Amino acid sequence: MFSKLLSKIKSPKPLVTMLAVFLFFSGFGYWKFNDVLTTPEMCLTNAGDGIGGIGNIFTLKQEVDESGFVALFGDTRSSDKVGFGLSAPAPQSLYWKWNLGVLSQIFSPEDVYDVNGIIAFTLIGLFSFILLKELGVSFIFSFIGALLLTHIDHFFSRLNGHLLGLGTYFIPILLCWGAVWAGKKPTLFRMLILAFLNVFNFWVNEYYGYYGFFFSYGLFLGYFLKFADKPSFLQIKTGVWFILSGIFFVSAMTLSYPHIVLGKIAELIQIGSENGVPVHNASHPWNEFLVYSVRKPMSLFSPWVPWLKQVVVGDVFKSDLGEFTFRIGTAAPVAILACILFFGYFYIFHKNEKSKVVLWECIIWMAVSALMVIFALDPRHYISLVPITFKIAPMFRVGARAFLYVDIAVIVLFVYTIDALFCFILKRLVAKKSSIVYLILNVALIVILIFITAIGIIDIARDRIWNKVPSLKLPDTSIYEVLRDKPPGLLLELPMYSPIKHSPEKNYLYKYYRTTHGFPIVNTSYPLPTNLEFRDILHRLSNYINTISYEVLKDLKLAGVRYIVVDRRKIDDSRLRESPGLKLIGENENKSIFSMKTDKLFGRYDFLEHFVYSEPTLSLGGDFKTPQNNDRGYWVWCGRAGKIILKNHSKFEKEVNFEAIFVLKPGHTLVIESCPYLYETIKSKRTEIDYRRILRINAESSLLINISSDAPPFNPRYPDLIFCMYEYKVEKVNH
Repeated sequence: MFSKLLSKIKSPKPLVTMLAVFLFFSGFGYWKFNDVLTTPEMCLTNAGDGIGGIGNIFTLKQEVDESGFVALFGDTRSSDKVGFGLSAPAPQSLYWKWNLGVLSQIFSPEDVYDVNGIIAFTLIGLFSFILLKELGVSFIFSFIGALLLTHIDHFFSRLNGHLLGLGTYFIPILLCWGAVWAGKKPTLFRMLILAFLNVFNFWVNEYYGYYGFFFSYGLFLGYFLKFADKPSFLQIKTGVWFILSGIFFVSAMTLSYPHIVLGKIAELIQIGSENGVPVHNASHPWNEFLVYSVRKPMSLFSPWVPWLKQVVVGDVFKSDLGEFTFRIGTAAPVAILACILFFGYFYIFHKNEKSKVVLWECIIWMAVSALMVIFALDPRHYISLVPITFKIAPMFRVGARAFLYVDIAVIVLFVYTIDALFCFILKRLVAKKSSIVYLILNVALIVILIFITAIGIIDIARDRIWNKVPSLKLPDTSIYEVLRDKPPGLLLELPMYSPIKHSPEKNYLYKYYRTTHGFPIVNTSYPLPTNLEFRDILHRLSNYINTISYEVLKDLKLAGVRYIVVDRRKIDDSRLRESPGLKLIGENENKSIFSMKTDKLFGRYDFLEHFVYSEPTLSLGGDFKTPQNNDRGYWVWCGRAGKIILKNHSKFEKEVNFEAIFVLKPGHTLVIESCPYLYETIKSKRTEIDYRRILRINAESSLLINISSDAPPFNPRYPDLIFCMYEYKVEKVNH
């Protein structure tokens, strides 16, 4: 009777089902995000990377308003509206340029950030449902899985920072669907779709793209092997399709990221100009890979349910890494393990084919999850693929982010195995007449499964499902309203932060304040590791400007600074109030805004030429390693041959003094050459060599100095460290 009733129930058409799921998560998302969307002073973020991102959205809108949609092409982001564009261009994909550029024409920058939260929430829910239905999971458990993937720790921890990328993980979920779909029945079309999804995954977040490439093709291989019952000639055809899809992937990636991909190729084959503009975050030092690798992988299983916390005790479940936002709880993994044992028993002792299918799925997803774990583990303590990432993709320092795919896999297996067990029990109940004892046992098992499912949901999602997202009060920008009707001009925020003494995030609020006044600002973030060229100059400039002496005020006037905003909690503005060349145009309890009185002296000099380009810069290439410093000085190690690039950004020719102390094994030579100026071979009679030379650099030109040595490694334990250069500097010669 029960089986006949089940057979009469018809499932709705897939497109109707997907539309219903989309509408549900859209409406549910609007309810969850309603407070931040309808209250102007509230937002998902109010500090750090999030508030800096809102500032970047506003800058992009300005560029679109001025240049049209041509500003939305290219694979990097840079603007002379913030710090004259001195900071190295940062990677930004076409997806984010068009997403933010178009939405910013409709919404305020703050709302663009929030709207992307709703978009991410909706698509994560929809694509999770599609993935689980592809795996054969029932409607109700596919829906539960979609709810879980929209409410994991990672999503909510990224709402107030890095939402635009790390929090928008809907494409990784769709990528998993594409891998399963293509693996089940590999055709050229399906494999091209999988390749495209991999490219799109890079567009949305490069970290997810990198780890997702290995995860998705691991899934593809697993399902291909599972369904590989085809003749050998068809498998050869699949190999050809795989190669063609690979060509498509490489071509699309090259077109999408020309600076990064072609730059990496040029680096590998050692060609290209030394004057090329570096891309921010294109490479990171080894020590940062170690910092952001996972030392406590068991923290993945840290529970949230109070009574489970009492069972799972010890530091082994406590994360020591702020970037590890991928806690999934204890209940779901334990439930998966119990289901595997259950189906394993029925397969081994009863040759149950359904059990075999379930075990296959578990093996595939657990295998690729293990690969992701190895990509993330600290190589000092575990077998790890972090060194491989450092070698082939040095931009991806945060190995912990590979755990996103572990989260996806755990939730997929949780709902898949519980759903399979429910179906297994129900089918056995309706398949034959059973005794009352048998019926009671199975009903009890169903009740237990419902309880386990509920505990798993709570352990993963906490209490977030029935709560709205946190809303945060935005920083007060009302003081800047006074500038709305003022003539445009260069604005300086005080204090001016040093790239050496202060973190880049200190400048993010200054970017955000531009959403109100809209003027170009002197201040900029200049973060390592890429931004080295002007680091010392900007450090000295910030120290000089923050004194706000009368000489500084005169220089600022000559350099065309029209507005000065002072945070009185950090800098005394009395000297500006006393200056006859400045006019106080606005103030509140924390800040004051001054306007520079314009006369024939105002703007006589170019700001960059006067303050920044007055000194030459020094950059390192070749075998030079990452510069280091401590309280006693600064130094940099080099391999067999290094390159020093001295650059004169000024419009005028300069004579410069380059000096350094080289350290290498005594009795060996150091060859220093720079065509056409010098070629000299210096034999070290002792460990240190003091070196000083006066060189001439043409206007807006560079001078390349090649340095090599025949010395053995300074320490046999480090064969790639041949010589060291410390206390090195270049400065203009004043006549």
